[in-house]
Amino acid sequence: MGIWSDFKIKSRRKHPWLFATYTEFPSERQDGLWYEAFLFRNEDRTTFGLHEFNGDLPQRNVVPSMAKRCVTDEQYRQSMISEDKEIKKWWKKH
Repeated sequence: MGIWSDFKIKSRRKHPWLFATYTEFPSERQDGLWYEAFLFRNEDRTTFGLHEFNGDLPQRNVVPSMAKRCVTDEQYRQSMISEDKEIKKWWKKH
């Protein structure tokens, strides 16, 4: 079972976005690779987004930078919007 981590970003503007990462260790996966997902949703739980990293994990500052950009750049955020029902299930507990 992977590790879920909610996180917040500092922003001057109020925004409706919540962020998390989900990480799985190579020993937990059939492919033997690291897996990390950057996830976000709005407060109303009507919009969900995802960006996946397989193999090499992102550098430490990449995911917070992605979250900040999701708040300020609608086109960037839209590029990660997903209708995948699994993402909604992941967020049910959070």
